[in-house]
Amino acid sequence: MTTAVLWNQILSLAEKAVWGFPTLLLLVGIGLYFTVRTRFFQLRAFVPMLKHVLGGIVSPKAAQETEPNRSEPCPNGSVTPFQSLCTALSATIGTGNVAGVAYAMLMGGAGAVFWMWVAAFIGMILKYAECVLAVQFRTATPDGVRGGAMYYLEKGVPGAFQKLGRAAAVVFGVSALAASFGMGNMSQVAAMKECLESAFATGRRPLFAVLLGGLVCGATALVLCGGMKRIAAVSERLVPFMAVFYTAGTVIILVCRADRLLPALALIFKEAFSPAGIFGGFTGCALLRTMSWGFRRGIFSNEAGLGSSTVIHAESAEKVPYKQGYWGIFEVFFDTCVICTLTALVLLVSGVLDGVPGGCLAEDAGFALAGKAFASVFGRFGNVFVALAVTIFAFSSLLGWSFYGMRAWEYLFGKKSLPLYKLLFAAAAFPGALWGVETVLRVSDVFNGCMVLPNLLGLVVLSETVIRLTPKIKKN
Repeated sequence: MTTAVLWNQILSLAEKAVWGFPTLLLLVGIGLYFTVRTRFFQLRAFVPMLKHVLGGIVSPKAAQETEPNRSEPCPNGSVTPFQSLCTALSATIGTGNVAGVAYAMLMGGAGAVFWMWVAAFIGMILKYAECVLAVQFRTATPDGVRGGAMYYLEKGVPGAFQKLGRAAAVVFGVSALAASFGMGNMSQVAAMKECLESAFATGRRPLFAVLLGGLVCGATALVLCGGMKRIAAVSERLVPFMAVFYTAGTVIILVCRADRLLPALALIFKEAFSPAGIFGGFTGCALLRTMSWGFRRGIFSNEAGLGSSTVIHAESAEKVPYKQGYWGIFEVFFDTCVICTLTALVLLVSGVLDGVPGGCLAEDAGFALAGKAFASVFGRFGNVFVALAVTIFAFSSLLGWSFYGMRAWEYLFGKKSLPLYKLLFAAAAFPGALWGVETVLRVSDVFNGCMVLPNLLGLVVLSETVIRLTPKIKKN
């Protein structure tokens, strides 16, 4: 047995262990539980959420209200709620919003988009619960606020489960640290390389990979030297730019193909409720086995249930837990219901999916299809547009995940050794540029699954806290 075959077998076993049907069932079941217990809060609070978030974007001054249901003083956050949103979105809006959507539709057809919306609906309440707990159980330190899944697992899990909570916090921290190198760094750089090679016809030249790795390494090191404040500041500028850039490109195509827009929407609903769509659509797969794979692509995009973005939401200056939860709901809504939907509509109206056989497991097929979709209107510039969008998305994800990794490292090993993490994280761009994207993505999926399980434990054990802190919606 060759080393490559053995490695693939190990990866397959690990993927089945952490991303089998039980994990899928847990995510959906816990999301539905919170939806029912909060009386569909993500729907009831949608308009107040938009008012609060849009108001916070226009006027980013933090609210000065006193937190309810807290006996201890509330620590002051390190970043504005808008900066926390931008940093979280910088991590969530990535390659999954382009290639992941195309891949899901390859596997499950147009109906996959409808089930992505369903997954986003469930994901919004999961992200809300994570943000509420992150703010409720955050801790004031001499260096500022610290919080997230590690802290609500350690501090919030009560009584007889306290030791289990502490162990789960360590497991989460180790998994988040590993995921920051995999999903947060190497997979993003690998995606950059794939798209840039395709768009600029460089071929698979080792020199190009080395140059790309060096550029990303240097840019990452420059940002990390400024610490969390610089990461938040860069994200605050980069995320709005990349959102406008990509949205403008997709809207141009939808306007040019406006006659195909209504048929595309009709096809989404038609195929969503066909037998193939129902079994394959929840995140874009045609069978139960590939449905699990597709759901991982959904988590890769909005990270609901993963618990990763809790570390930045905990450091928001927002003092009221449920109001920080608003920003979490908006995060999932914007990532999936806006960016992913725009990508899906472009793919449908461009016709690039017509006649393409489903069930293809080639990870780079999504990038190729997205390039062809944009090229249908932009011509040769279409591939360049996709390559630039993916590069911006990937680098922003890298920065967001660098922050998550820094906080996990600090939790596990202390602040004094943080320079070592920064050095290792910046250097990880090199193997990302040299290795294949499929291998990096598969390894990343394993660590993502290892984060999900302890985070879901915290959500279940602390569910009553979330329910208690969720208000009745009042008119302002």
